[in-house]
Amino acid sequence: MDRRSTFGFTLVELIATLAIMGILLLVAVPAATKMIDNSRRDAFWQNGKGYISGARDGIINGDFIVKTSSISGIVGSKCSLPPTGKYTAIDISTIKNDKSVKNSPWGDSLEPESASSYRGYVIVVNVTDNKIGTGTADNFVYFFAAVDAGGNGIDQFIDEGSLSRDYVKKGKASQDRTSNFKKNLLSTTNPILIVSGKYSNTTASYGFYSYCRSKNG
Repeated sequence: MDRRSTFGFTLVELIATLAIMGILLLVAVPAATKMIDNSRRDAFWQNGKGYISGARDGIINGDFIVKTSSISGIVGSKCSLPPTGKYTAIDISTIKNDKSVKNSPWGDSLEPESASSYRGYVIVVNVTDNKIGTGTADNFVYFFAAVDAGGNGIDQFIDEGSLSRDYVKKGKASQDRTSNFKKNLLSTTNPILIVSGKYSNTTASYGFYSYCRSKNG
């Protein structure tokens, strides 16, 4: 009588089975982890496009007002698109649309960390100048940067057309960059903005025009 029909696997067969399962796990777990991580990265930059869409619609619909400006006398007025060579900034905590979220795909907060420092911004830049763009017509380009409480996110301003998972960092994004952006904005009337992504090979500096928030915040 075949003893395996009564007692199951032999010790050698059991060891071989466990070894095969171990090898499969060593291959499968990293692959699954990478797939989940890439999915979260993709969700992050796609949410960034959602914020950009909300900012664009909000400016058009008059949903934002100016809180800080380099132009005297317009604080409290309706937020508007910047003139040539300038940019307008909107913190993402006041942008409302179907893809606005309080937490990142990693579950960490994107809410303001203090009264004067925020975790992310959408900026609209009028890039019609000698370095980028041609002619004299306005050319408004929207950029996004945000870092959650866990250090996940995009820590440089990337234009809407260049957003991708390649710019999303996990746990290593600089929180200081997005935090200090607001601090610097309040400390000088003309901070320097360096744009990246599609424009990284034609880097230009832009002057501050206005910082806007929702009428209710």
